[in-house]
Amino acid sequence: MAAAGPLEDKLGWLEDTLGWLEDKLYFQLAKRRYDEQLAKRPRRIILVRHGQSQGNVDDKVYATVPDSQIALTERGFAQAVVAGLQIRSLVGNGTVRVFYSPYLRTKQTMLAILQAFDSQRVLLSSEPRLREQDFALALALAPVEPGPNPDPSPNHVDAEGGALEEEGGEEDDEHHLLGVRVRVRVRVRVRAGVG
Repeated sequence: MAAAGPLEDKLGWLEDTLGWLEDKLYFQLAKRRYDEQLAKRPRRIILVRHGQSQGNVDDKVYATVPDSQIALTERGFAQAVVAGLQIRSLVGNGTVRVFYSPYLRTKQTMLAILQAFDSQRVLLSSEPRLREQDFALALALAPVEPGPNPDPSPNHVDAEGGALEEEGGEEDDEHHLLGVRVRVRVRVRVRAGVG
């Protein structure tokens, strides 16, 4: 092997220096991108449940009004106004983005909270996945007392004209739904095989 001359030494040094500079620039750019991403993330997330609603005062309202249309009470609106003032004192003039459910009571809560931000820009996003569990009108069901089977025949016909057979009989199950006892009778049926 021949010894490297001064030119080769300088080229080697230059390649090493350029490689070091390239690595340094790459890591500086990566750090800058990371810092920019961090700057976009919220510094805090504040979760707020809606104020007192008509359903909180009288659970019978669920029997006549769809869950998504239950409104706040006056007290619930006042609670939301106070929550808005408290949130404003926490975030000051910082950037605010609100995600809210499309349910009436949550929209009303959001509007009451926003009164505290009247001179500030707030980004609003309706998010349908932010909501309570849907019990439909389950609260309207009166407790079902065990009684005779209304259709004692073992075979029934489904909407397509196929035969249905009971399998496993009936099962009574008692549930407590938001403090209301509801008895559910479940009948398991399967389509009879076509032979």
